Amino acid sequence: RPSPLAPTMAAMPPQAISALKMFVSQLQASPAMIHEPSLGFFRDYLTSLGATLPEKPAPKPAPAAEAPPAADNPMPDAAQKSPPAAARAAPVEDSDDEMPDLEMPEIVINDPETVDLSTLDDTPSAPMGDATKELSEEAFEAQATAKGAAMEAMSAGDFAKALETYNHAVELGAPSALLYANRANCFLKMGKLNSAIRDCDAALAVNPDSAKALKIRGRTYRKMGDWEHAAHDLQKANAIDFDEDTFEVEKLVEGYWNQIRERKLKIEAADRERAVKEEKKEKARRRAQAQAEYRAQQAAQDDDPMGDMGGGMGGLEGLLNSLGPEAREKMKDPKVMAKLQALGAQMKSNPMAAMQAMSDPDLAPIFGAFMGGADGEGGPPPPGGMPGGMP
Repeated sequence: RPSPLAPTMAAMPPQAISALKMFVSQLQASPAMIHEPSLGFFRDYLTSLGATLPEKPAPKPAPAAEAPPAADNPMPDAAQKSPPAAARAAPVEDSDDEMPDLEMPEIVINDPETVDLSTLDDTPSAPMGDATKELSEEAFEAQATAKGAAMEAMSAGDFAKALETYNHAVELGAPSALLYANRANCFLKMGKLNSAIRDCDAALAVNPDSAKALKIRGRTYRKMGDWEHAAHDLQKANAIDFDEDTFEVEKLVEGYWNQIRERKLKIEAADRERAVKEEKKEKARRRAQAQAEYRAQQAAQDDDPMGDMGGGMGGLEGLLNSLGPEAREKMKDPKVMAKLQALGAQMKSNPMAAMQAMSDPDLAPIFGAFMGGADGEGGPPPPGGMPGGMP
């Protein structure tokens, strides 16, 4: 409790206490402000109390003379204002190492066995028989006889008679993989390539390891110019039942397929590389656009006086909600808003402008609301700083 002999001191008015609180808050946020020339008296007072002052900031270097803009640089000053908010990112230039279109001419294979498929007149219509039918002894003997007759006709080069006999053997039922493969060979000799493929497929459905069906289908694919499938079938057939004739055809077909496959792999690699470059370019474009939009937003905030009021209109709404009724009413007054905006601009160059504004009866209630009034029980300053851009 103070001594009764101590001299009495008049109480400070609430506005002065609010101003002092604000001044101390500014000093805490910007300690270097204590070295302002106008605060020399306060520095002397603090020093007399034994206080340690923060170091005086080094003087800023004089700005360099502005160089004339280069012909290809319309914005010589990196710090000058960005384009308005409507501005968009400049297009991203293609890099110097842009991958040119890969010139890969089509591989033309001149194989004497290949036929023109556009002239192929072959709609498979031969009977396929009933694979589930059980042959009687009589039917089994009849089928064996038909097979023998068909083989004789094939040896004589009478492919039409051989086909007719093979069809009869198939219709008797339970056709084997070998029977299908033999008829497929007849179709191949007759140039009925689609029918040959169908019979080979049927044979391999019965026996997936039918070397004869694989060899005939591989040779048929060769005639159709399908080098990939021809190479696959002939390789598999020779792995099951090797013979020199099939091996010679296999080497020829593999040579064709390797040329086509090498070209295909190069195109796929080029497509992948092009996709990676396109993705990088798209990322660079989006990054440039985001930077341009950010700069435009910053420029718009600089041009918008409401930007100094705690983040524009969104910040202003939060600002009003944090004030008391009297301060809210003041903030709705255009004249008060104009004063706050002007104060925000002044404080960018003169931090002490807020102290001077405390005597303004229009602004004093607002500052008092932020500082909690004379009793100091108000809330903290709103997000984005004090009115007018104060820290």
